[in-house]
Amino acid sequence: MLRKMFATTAIAALMTAPVMAQDATEQDKAKEMEASSTTTMEASSDSMSSDINEEDMLASTFIGKTVYTSTNDDAEAIGDVEDVVLDKSGKVDAVVVSVGGFLGIGDKSVALPFDRLSMEMKDGEQWIVSDATSEELNQMAEFDADMLAPEQPEAAMTEAEGEAAEGAEEAEPMAEEAGQETEQAAETAAMETEQAAETAATETEQAADATANEAEQETEEAAAEVEQEGEQMAEQGQDATVPVVPADGEPAATEQQAMAEQPSLRESMQPADMESVSVEQLIGTTVYGQSEENLGEIGDVILGDDKSIEAYIIDVGGFLGIGEKPVAISPDAIELMKQAESDDYAIFTKFTEEQLDQQAEYSQEEYEANPDSVVLK
Repeated sequence: MLRKMFATTAIAALMTAPVMAQDATEQDKAKEMEASSTTTMEASSDSMSSDINEEDMLASTFIGKTVYTSTNDDAEAIGDVEDVVLDKSGKVDAVVVSVGGFLGIGDKSVALPFDRLSMEMKDGEQWIVSDATSEELNQMAEFDADMLAPEQPEAAMTEAEGEAAEGAEEAEPMAEEAGQETEQAAETAAMETEQAAETAATETEQAADATANEAEQETEEAAAEVEQEGEQMAEQGQDATVPVVPADGEPAATEQQAMAEQPSLRESMQPADMESVSVEQLIGTTVYGQSEENLGEIGDVILGDDKSIEAYIIDVGGFLGIGEKPVAISPDAIELMKQAESDDYAIFTKFTEEQLDQQAEYSQEEYEANPDSVVLK
């Protein structure tokens, strides 16, 4: 499967409101309404376009790149990009950089603010440049993905708890005496409860036997009537199929009814907090369609200049990663969900498997030339 991320450009939204004259005749109003509707449709179409330029770069090549202090010949390599951190709105908040160490040993990861990075050209190649120094990065606190989760308060022994512990030691003899009395009372209550339970069990058994006898008799009578009707229908040459009737007399629930009563996958999940989700967690997330059918997995994410997500690349079709087709879907057409008591994520979309199969295959060239031709909205 694709395990890449694409960085691309943002969408520029243009909105145009229709204008309608107040004092025109009925015929003129109709013409103005038609013109206004056409203008609105054109403006809506323009608002869905994206600006792509040659200065954009793929996030898959961004991750793993070296960060330099400048593009000069004496530039210092201060670390490598490991990951990208998104905020609640889906914009890039910081970049995780590995600094220090040797051959991956003894290094640490720090979160460098995204606005302290820039892309510059060096010998025909894009360099990642930061205004931070190696010494500054080494002095920064080490980044830990656990910091994205809410902090739990640490337990601490207070002075009041210490006094309570001393009081508990003094009260221990009285507690033992009270415990003996309670144990005796409990034994007495248990004996009385056992006797009451035996009596109730006997009465219940008798009532159950009586109910079973009545039900058996009613079932036998119903079976005799059905058999008699079947014989009569057989004599008349009609279909004598005998319907199955449960012992309780209630009709059996159909398989469709039983499935309808079960909650759907979407109903068992809740919207995810984007602040707690990293780019690595998004990659590989399963995508479900309109009827909760498995459409594929997230293979890539396209980011714009304003750090917002422009599109999701979904790998659809194929078998064991062979024959898959990448399809681009607008962020407005998906919803990220999460299991309430686990870190299992899922993405839901309004599109069906048939629509994704019919959608044009995503390619970087086509997207740069005309994003609307390859992004499903």
